Amino acid sequence: MDETEFNKILQLISMISSGAEGYVRAAFADGAVSVMYYGESGPNQGVFCLVEGADCVIAYAVFRQCGQPDVLLEVMESEINPYLQASEEREICFNVYGRNTEIVQFVRGLLPLTKRSPGSVRFGYEAL
Repeated sequence: MDETEFNKILQLISMISSGAEGYVRAAFADGAVSVMYYGESGPNQGVFCLVEGADCVIAYAVFRQCGQPDVLLEVMESEINPYLQASEEREICFNVYGRNTEIVQFVRGLLPLTKRSPGSVRFGYEAL
């Protein structure tokens, strides 16, 4: 990933909060970020990434334009599903940009399907 793309991803993450941007910046420096989807043009413009730590996995989703949400939701479901299994012991957290209502609803729908204890999955979004 080049520096321009890196900065654009961080700018998107900052739409959730400055704290999220700082956390992801530090995680990039540690090699702990996996970018699952990034698009600058086309119907879905934004980023979906995972930050993996020893105790938790944090998913970030921020899209300025979400013209084909089904495509994004398919990617998100396939990437998140392994972390929702009972064998995964780390806490999983979701941070979603509040204007991405399709993604907010999708994540809320995942919570009842998890095979994990209710307290091990958290969800947050930037209220607008």
